[in-house]
Amino acid sequence: MNAKQILRQHDFRPKKSWGQNFLISDKVKDKIIEAAEIGEADTVIEIGPGLGVLTESLVKCSRKVIAIERDERLCRILKELLAGVKNLQIVCRDILKIDLPDLVDCRSIKVVGNLPYYITTPIIFHLLKFRKIIDLILITVQKEVGSRMLAAPGSRDYSSLSVAIRFYCHPILVGLIKKGSFYPRPKVDSSIIKMKVLKQPSAGVKDEENFFKLVRTSFNKRRKIVLNALAGSDYFGLNKKEWLVIFEKAGLDPGRRAETFSVTEYAKLSNLI
Repeated sequence: MNAKQILRQHDFRPKKSWGQNFLISDKVKDKIIEAAEIGEADTVIEIGPGLGVLTESLVKCSRKVIAIERDERLCRILKELLAGVKNLQIVCRDILKIDLPDLVDCRSIKVVGNLPYYITTPIIFHLLKFRKIIDLILITVQKEVGSRMLAAPGSRDYSSLSVAIRFYCHPILVGLIKKGSFYPRPKVDSSIIKMKVLKQPSAGVKDEENFFKLVRTSFNKRRKIVLNALAGSDYFGLNKKEWLVIFEKAGLDPGRRAETFSVTEYAKLSNLI
């Protein structure tokens, strides 16, 4: 039974406001499963299982799958479609309200998911909070978001999201997904992004909260040079002269823009504040 038939049978109408676009391509499904590197001893968190296309394959190659679905209607459908699968736990809650360590009985997990476009970034940052128990994150995201996730310094797409991901992970583009691989058909193509979580952040910082505050402040006014963006903010209580001293100590040009600074360079500035 295909996705359209399942939705018709259950009189289910996808919510556009929740970004409900269900994967229907077996070719894409196989590519995701292969890239996720799932082993028979692995515990997998699946975000947004939808109609269970990926879930069916994940339960066959892993120790346990915990499928987190916000929509109660979909939870009911999933429980019916996958009834009797012993290594599957369906959790009908909002991923943003879940502390992942409370769900798992192991020290290491992998995360797979087709993320709703409208809430992709908050979910990524939420997952990174639990990076100590996550080995790998493999997610399908809007192509534009994928470009920001993978962007390097100097790129137009480079952002605070790019910095955060490069700080905690090694991101890789697995591939692109055409709109027709989903039902209902979205307006844009998607990207499959794999993030291997680093055992230690890619740069040494004294205070991670301070580091990310600096990064966000720098990108808040990305049309300005970094010096003006930082000096015009009340976050750190430093004037332009004090910032100039910090840049000089770091050996960095204060006339550059936020998108030109690497993770390591932001770390240098952060450690001098």
